[in-house]
Amino acid sequence: MNSLGARTPHRVLLAALAALVVALAVAGGPATGRDRALAADGNQTTPPTVTADVLPTVQIDGVVWAQTTIGNTVYVTGRFSSARPAGAPAGTGETPRSNILAYDLVTGNLITTFNASLNADGLGITSSPDGSRVYVVGNFTKANGDNRYRIAALDAKTGALVPGFNPQVDYRARAVVATGDTVYVGGQFSVANKTARSRLAAFSASNGALLPWAPAADNEVFGLVVPTSGSVVVAGRFTTLNDEPNYGMGALDPVTGATRPWAATGTVRNAGTDSAIYSLATDGATVYGTGYQYKSGGVGNLEGSFAADGTTGAIRWVAGCNGDTYSVKPIGGVVYTAGHAHDCSPLGGWPQTQPWTYQRAVATTADARGKNQGGTFSGKPAPALLNWWPTLEVGTFTGQVQAAWSVTGNDSYVSYGGEFPKVNNVAQQGIVRMAVRTIAPNREGPRYQADFAPTLTSTSSGTVRVSWQTTWDPETRDLRYRVVRDGQTDTPVGTVTVGSTWWSRPTAQFVDTGLAPGSTHTYRVYADDADGNSTNSTLGTVTVSTNTDPVVLAGDSFSRTVTGGWGSASPGGSWSLTGGTSNFRVASGAGQMTSARNATTTAVLGSVRGTATDTTVTTWADQVPTAGGVVLTAFGRRVGTNDDYRAAVRQVAGQPVTLTLTRKVGGTQTTLASLAVPGLVGTSGAKLRVRTQVTGTNPTVVRAKVWPAGTTEPADWQVSATDATAALQVPGSPALSTYLSSGAASTSVRASYDDLTVTDGGQG
Repeated sequence: MNSLGARTPHRVLLAALAALVVALAVAGGPATGRDRALAADGNQTTPPTVTADVLPTVQIDGVVWAQTTIGNTVYVTGRFSSARPAGAPAGTGETPRSNILAYDLVTGNLITTFNASLNADGLGITSSPDGSRVYVVGNFTKANGDNRYRIAALDAKTGALVPGFNPQVDYRARAVVATGDTVYVGGQFSVANKTARSRLAAFSASNGALLPWAPAADNEVFGLVVPTSGSVVVAGRFTTLNDEPNYGMGALDPVTGATRPWAATGTVRNAGTDSAIYSLATDGATVYGTGYQYKSGGVGNLEGSFAADGTTGAIRWVAGCNGDTYSVKPIGGVVYTAGHAHDCSPLGGWPQTQPWTYQRAVATTADARGKNQGGTFSGKPAPALLNWWPTLEVGTFTGQVQAAWSVTGNDSYVSYGGEFPKVNNVAQQGIVRMAVRTIAPNREGPRYQADFAPTLTSTSSGTVRVSWQTTWDPETRDLRYRVVRDGQTDTPVGTVTVGSTWWSRPTAQFVDTGLAPGSTHTYRVYADDADGNSTNSTLGTVTVSTNTDPVVLAGDSFSRTVTGGWGSASPGGSWSLTGGTSNFRVASGAGQMTSARNATTTAVLGSVRGTATDTTVTTWADQVPTAGGVVLTAFGRRVGTNDDYRAAVRQVAGQPVTLTLTRKVGGTQTTLASLAVPGLVGTSGAKLRVRTQVTGTNPTVVRAKVWPAGTTEPADWQVSATDATAALQVPGSPALSTYLSSGAASTSVRASYDDLTVTDGGQG
């Protein structure tokens, strides 16, 4: 391992991800959710990432340690001796470039007019605020053949040394940031311009003169940024700044060097020989950082990334993934990182696997969207993990088993640098660029998997259930699956849309109906993404049954323990929740949801969609108020977030239970039928069995009944209605919800749900 501090992690956080099984009826519509967050909390808009397309980019023959961007030009530094065009094998089309180059983000081509050289590694690079200069620091002692001791200023257009700027440090410099008149440098040095400086120094941008700014760090400095607050934020493996405790990070006065308050170290603590805050970046108001921690039981707690207020250092979020992270770049509401994350379960991502599975490039939202679920930072605010999964192959140049070390970019492009030989299995060594969707080729599509094959069963007369393990796409989480019968690709018998990732590929199904009993058919499934890219399954054959049993679409006995959610029904797939994940849990054999006064919490089986559902569930409330009431609801057809058919059971203590069928369209709720159920009285903790049936279209028949759990189900439906409202004559999903009236005396209620069954009612 070299002195750059990259490490292979030893700490393992074991995590388990339950298998997701999704049972689906007929569903339509195109693939959606191209940039959908995996762990978002609330209804914020998800920012778009760049695509995962590999754009042709200049290549290098070594390793990239750092990059910076000025307009559409990327300046790259590291350890390499030549550059070659995209697509050129090593040794062909080589242009000498010694440890530094520039390339065009729009074309991907080497900028030949920028021609500079360093005689050893460049480790850090930045630009002057006006974009006229590039400052580079590292291990070198010569730049462009002239003596330049570990720091140089280059003309941004030509690469020529800037006259009159020749500061010196006596040992490795790693970090550099520039303001209008000052260049701040950090590293492992102890002398600057022949004057004692303890790992931090500042120089005049005009003539390289050493400035009085002289804070002291007790160990190496890795990162420097200057947010709009004006502080110089410092990161590394130090434990003190100016002899004051500042564990891995701190803020300094830009003129005096005095320490300023920096609250982040109260949460994120990385320092010492085997741990550090490895990199910093800023968008002005916020400072973003990354960390690594090498030895189990060491003095670090961060391997992922974080965001902190640029003035106070107060933590805004922590991405509690495990796996050292080396570089960070915020662009357009997205935070891109480079490293080797191997467990992102705290963000709703992939768990620790055996053998370990790594993701070398990761994207999250720039703002908090929820909380870490488990891990070191459990309960702390977290960003949402975004569905963007380029595959960077591990390189061999440094011998550290790494791929990407650096990320930079602008509003249209992202550039990753490192030692990878391939990206998405395309030969592309050391540097790769990716672009936003409007200018990218958008050719990365659903991945073919050997187990993407239909399983065909026919247990109900005239119907065939087509089930398959879903595939995944590096950009589109929600893929559309077309089910094609007998080779009729132009007229699929149905489409379903399912969310999947490379680590969570649920089993999906479609029920084909109206078939002649005893007939034989073939089926193939096609997976389409948002850009029209497609892959297909193998072909299957089945003979149609003559049985008349209803098809089970979903079932949940809640025989598991989950905090901050409901997990997954089997069959039925993942429960999606509204009303705050902290209000949901699965415990004591029931799915529980807590609702505040005048608030609604809802759990939806969004992957189960159809026009015929028969839902039965047991439900009860821990307390039934004497005024206002609590409403426990079973939805038969929920379309989107505002349109539905539902059966609502309203309880007020000591009063008859009311069962009401309603229609809701565009936020307006209309009563279709209602009944005060004879013999049922609102009682805290009393378990009720509720059955809701919604079948057909134009019109739809809606029916419901409620009775005490453990007693015989009433033979007749207690309330029924027909309705043909256009917005609801489409497939929808089953759901459950709880509402506590504003007139209730208590501030909240906890409702429980158990023994859920959803079938098609034998409707096919």
